[in-house]
Amino acid sequence: LTIVFDTAANEYAADFDIKVFNAADVLIHNEQVTDNTSPKYELMKQLDNYRKIELIIKKWAKGLRRARVIEVDFGLVKEYDSKKLVSLKYLKEIDLIGKTIPISELVFVVDNTKREFNIVNPEGFYRSLQKRQEVKVEMGVEISPDTFDYIPMGLFYLTDWKSDEGSLTTTFIAQDVIQFLDSFEMENKIADLKSLYTLAEEILSACGITNYEIDSTLQSINTQAIYKKMTARNLMRHICVAGRVICFSNRNGGFVLKQLQETEPVDDITFRKAWQKPQITLDKLIAVVEVNIYDNGEVDSVYQLQNGTEGEIYKVDNPLINDSTTAQAVAEWILSILNKRAMYNVNWIQNPALDVGDMLEIENAYGIAPAKLYKQEIEYRGYTRGRSELRGAIEGD
Repeated sequence: LTIVFDTAANEYAADFDIKVFNAADVLIHNEQVTDNTSPKYELMKQLDNYRKIELIIKKWAKGLRRARVIEVDFGLVKEYDSKKLVSLKYLKEIDLIGKTIPISELVFVVDNTKREFNIVNPEGFYRSLQKRQEVKVEMGVEISPDTFDYIPMGLFYLTDWKSDEGSLTTTFIAQDVIQFLDSFEMENKIADLKSLYTLAEEILSACGITNYEIDSTLQSINTQAIYKKMTARNLMRHICVAGRVICFSNRNGGFVLKQLQETEPVDDITFRKAWQKPQITLDKLIAVVEVNIYDNGEVDSVYQLQNGTEGEIYKVDNPLINDSTTAQAVAEWILSILNKRAMYNVNWIQNPALDVGDMLEIENAYGIAPAKLYKQEIEYRGYTRGRSELRGAIEGD
């Protein structure tokens, strides 16, 4: 339990009692505090099944003043400044052609010299930690002295935590809403004509995801919806490919299926912003895109899209693609992305306002080229830096 007195005036109750009652109005804990010297008091007790709390102030730290209680938090409010927050790593990624649906992740390490997170500490925080607890992240930029402009980075859910006795730190790992898709398996062996939009809604409903945004273009793409047993995440991946959309979580934690549009660059990565020049590699050359067309759960035909005589064959096997029109649209969509063969990998100071899917301009040894951001890692260790991966076209291709 955390009680916050008058932090602005640095005033507080010096002597007070905290009485905790259960649903039957029976006292289950009585904390008598004397000689308190802090405007924020933390009651480090495991309080189970409580229903009412009474705060009885007996003495205020300053005479002739009104007692003031700003807030009472049913839990512990801990603040970790740059000396206590050892590190934070933020990872967000999309797959531009739907081979996978990446899970965004947050890993942060905090100081544990007081052993508050140790499992054997009876008055520690370990018992209060639960999987899928919400973790909200904001990053800010100082726009004037002591004035910060913050932006939400997303909503994550705690998946794991561990303490390191050697370094006296505790590491927390949290992932976004896409992880929920791995907990459910789905199967349908009977043809049930429906839109990809409806199928996506059915998957999200089965997984208990209510905060979502689905591109309206999926309403006009139909499927027989026959598929073998697979995880909801894998089935959603098939929807992404058949519907030519990408899947990610937005800054408020909502689940998003969206078609990426070609836009003007919103920022640039110049040599001045980078720790080193971008590493540039060429993706493989694609000669043919082959798309299997399914009918009643079996491959009925194959659509081919030629792209020259040299290169590899890129194959698409997706049970939700049931007609040549969809197959052609998917093949053209995939080829339009894979033909942008320049792969950039750059370490730079990072801009937290950017999001995956944004178009940027990136400087190289021969000038500036547009490229699409598909992976962003931001790391904080008292300062901010990170790595971005982008895909762009080669001049002349």
